[in-house]
Amino acid sequence: SIPDYVIQIAYQHHENINGNGYPMGLFKAKIFPMASLIAVANLFCELALPTPYQGGISAREALAEMYKYHQDNLSPEYLMALGALIVK
Repeated sequence: SIPDYVIQIAYQHHENINGNGYPMGLFKAKIFPMASLIAVANLFCELALPTPYQGGISAREALAEMYKYHQDNLSPEYLMALGALIVK
């Protein structure tokens, strides 16, 4: 009873647009667009939000780290959209 698009998002949100992700090593054209969006949001949350194991960093620091270390893995459209929201 889970919608197909939810399954695609859950299954593909660790895929990278350059084909280095998992579980299937898909390239950008084969990744469900909402999974690419969730990948950007997921990484941002991992960096910015505190966990029991580490404190979070500021939104600007998280964005800078995403551009520096993860730009080749993430959808440029969604990464730029996140950046536009943060640097307003």
